[in-house]
Amino acid sequence: MARPPRSLTVAAIAAPEERRPRRLPRLLALPVVVLALALGPFATSASAADREFLDDYAQLTPLPAPVTPPEKCVQRHVQLEVGTYAWSLLTPGGNSPAEDVQLPTDGYTWRMCLSPRIGAYNVTTTLTPDTAGRPTRSKSALFGVDSTYIYTWGSQLYRWKPGP
Repeated sequence: MARPPRSLTVAAIAAPEERRPRRLPRLLALPVVVLALALGPFATSASAADREFLDDYAQLTPLPAPVTPPEKCVQRHVQLEVGTYAWSLLTPGGNSPAEDVQLPTDGYTWRMCLSPRIGAYNVTTTLTPDTAGRPTRSKSALFGVDSTYIYTWGSQLYRWKPGP
């Protein structure tokens, strides 16, 4: 049975069940789709297990100056798969060159400490495997700051070559 045509009355305009749902305008949808397509390859290029970060921040003062606390550390536990990892330090003074390290599958305590030195700050990151007898690895860098500010530093592991 066909529905009779309706005239535009106040009741017809005000009836919410008769309204069509609002849709995203096509002009706005196009940039969203283009952005999703452009970022798609980057979003899936590495899984969470292939790239790990450890970072920290604090207000730092140009040295020499009284610094409290004398050392600031952060740590976390990571589970890494066998492979070759590019391991780097990221500091306010610039990034250290990545060092390739071969790591076996294991759990690791990943620790990073910042400590003041004469005229500079030293950041050291260590990877200590859960399995006894495996060596602890470490990487360090020195950097200075020119003004009192809140700075961020960190360490990154990126598995670029899976193991056998």
